[in-house]
Amino acid sequence: MSVLPHGPGVCPPARWLPALLRAKPGARHVGTSAVLLGVVTAVGGGMLRDVTAWETPALVRVETDLYAIPAAVGAVIVVFAEGAGLPMPIIGACAATGVFVFRVIAMLRHWTAPGANT
Repeated sequence: MSVLPHGPGVCPPARWLPALLRAKPGARHVGTSAVLLGVVTAVGGGMLRDVTAWETPALVRVETDLYAIPAAVGAVIVVFAEGAGLPMPIIGACAATGVFVFRVIAMLRHWTAPGANT
């Protein structure tokens, strides 16, 4: 049984990063791979949700609330905390909570990522 939070509303980095970070001790660029994996799973999950609901994916809509940036922040937190030697169950819970709070604040304040100049 996993001690990490799990379920449909939990940030994917909190679920997948611990396995990646411990996959190969001494490997190079594991942190970068972990952050990329966290962001790709978050964005891919959001796109899958939108497509199955017959909506335009939030990633390509203009003026949508943040969700990829909080996932990246959570993934970076997990990578640095793992490097500092903190216990993974606490890291996972804190990262998932931090991403959730960041996302809720972004939704309430209507924060958006900068767009391209056209």
